[in-house]
This record gives sequence, C-alpha cells and structure tokens, in this order.
Amino acid sequence: MNPHHTDIVQLSLVDVADRYVSAYNDGDLETLGALLSDDIRFWRHNQDFCLEGREAAAQFLAEILAGFSDRQIIDRRGIYAVGDQVIIEHTWVGTAATDVPGHADKGTTLRLEAATFLRIRDGLIAEYHDYA
Repeated sequence: MNPHHTDIVQLSLVDVADRYVSAYNDGDLETLGALLSDDIRFWRHNQDFCLEGREAAAQFLAEILAGFSDRQIIDRRGIYAVGDQVIIEHTWVGTAATDVPGHADKGTTLRLEAATFLRIRDGLIAEYHDYA
C-alpha cells in the first residue's frame, strides 16, 4: 500500500466537509444538495429526528437557510478525519428571520456550540449527525 494513500483519502474527506461548510455559509442550496448522497440519513440529535434521502435533507436545509438567513458555521476549532468520517467542532450562529417554533422568536440571535459528524461515501455525505 502506498504510504501516502491514507493522507490523500483523509484530505478528500476534509475537502468534502469544507465544501459543505462553505456552501452552507454561502446559502448555496445547489451545492449543498449535490454533496448529499441519494440515501443520506440526516440526524439532528438535539431535535431528536432523522430524515432519510437527499430530497428530505435538502428541503430541511432550505428551511434552515430561509429561517436563519444570516446563519453561519464559525469558529471551527477542529476538523478531524477518522476512517470514513469527518468531525467538525464549531459554533453555529444565526438570527431568526421569522418565528421558528421551538427554537427562536423573530429577531432572536442563537449561538450554539456544536459538533457535526459527516460520514463520507464516494465523495458524498451519506450520514450527517449534528449535536448542538
């Protein structure tokens, strides 16, 4: 086995994660959808739900982007590739553009310390686990 093969695989995993964060911060729904596998399992553990499939996950992301139009993943304290996963430690911040039941009233700014786990398969996000 090529001794650098692992490094190349790890860099590609981190690249997928970086592209996801950039698209999320830019509100680029087309790129976000393109990074999701058709059979993605999308977990939001703080809200205790899981969505299955690209369409459902992309719709949820569209709703978040609309509800928190200035949302950003900031202060990435760590990004680690382990096996087929990338773990991102970060801060999520956003101001509610409208009332978001169960989360915030319009105009309220939320700041959440979070960890996101992405399982990457064939260059796409196959599992998404968010803990905030």
